[in-house]
Amino acid sequence: MPDALVAPVNLQLSVMSPARELIERAATFTGQSVDQFAADAVIEKANAVLDESSVRRLSLADAERFVAFLDADLPNDSLLAAARRFPSRG
Repeated sequence: MPDALVAPVNLQLSVMSPARELIERAATFTGQSVDQFAADAVIEKANAVLDESSVRRLSLADAERFVAFLDADLPNDSLLAAARRFPSRG
């Protein structure tokens, strides 16, 4: 996205004094401003939350069952019944 289309947005963050001191120390350690450190941390957390929400983890047994469904030659009775309940979009 071109820089001209991206404008900074201000976010306000309220934390207790011990948390603020911790954040300031960590920002200093990384050579970042507190604002940049906080922005990077929030973005990292947001990406992690969204990534986690889009991933489905299966047990080995469930994964094997899923693959078996994919490998099946014909749809089972349940799938055929479900298909009959919905009109064709053709």
